[in-house]
Amino acid sequence: SWIRSILPKTALIVEEEAWNAYPYCRTKFTCPFMERFLLDVETVYKSDKGHQDNVFQLTGAESRREIDVIDIVKDQLPSAEYSPSEDPRLYASKKTGRGP
Repeated sequence: SWIRSILPKTALIVEEEAWNAYPYCRTKFTCPFMERFLLDVETVYKSDKGHQDNVFQLTGAESRREIDVIDIVKDQLPSAEYSPSEDPRLYASKKTGRGP
């Protein structure tokens, strides 16, 4: 596309580093082109369906945050982005024969 012609190759690279120690995971995303860009994602898996208020035991200013609950099965997609072949509710494994 046209954007590739004006940006250096390093602008289109995102590097991912992940540390998985279930039930805690941390993933860092960086872009070599933008040295100050850093997306740091911490995930804790709990068996409570996401109802705990402060799983990281944050205090003060750290505790003011927005939580985005993601449900890949029940969240609705705009019809232009929906594809039945990518719907996890309809997926059936050809290899194992599992699924609807």
